Amino acid sequence: MLGMRFAEILLCRASAKPGKMTELASRKDWKNAEAHERKKAASEIAEEARDILLRSGYPKEQVEKATRHLIRY
Repeated sequence: MLGMRFAEILLCRASAKPGKMTELASRKDWKNAEAHERKKAASEIAEEARDILLRSGYPKEQVEKATRHLIRY
């Protein structure tokens, strides 16, 4: 669900970051999570959003440009 919402946000603002989403930032578990846990979750959300956008036919180059700095391997 968060991946889909982040994909929608990226369509309007390519500089968006998963951790800034109201749906995530307002959650108690997010606020209580360690920094490395938040980075991992944000990376997974960005990766899911990237996959959704690519499957939907958006240009790979643009999708990769908007998400590559957010995804940690």
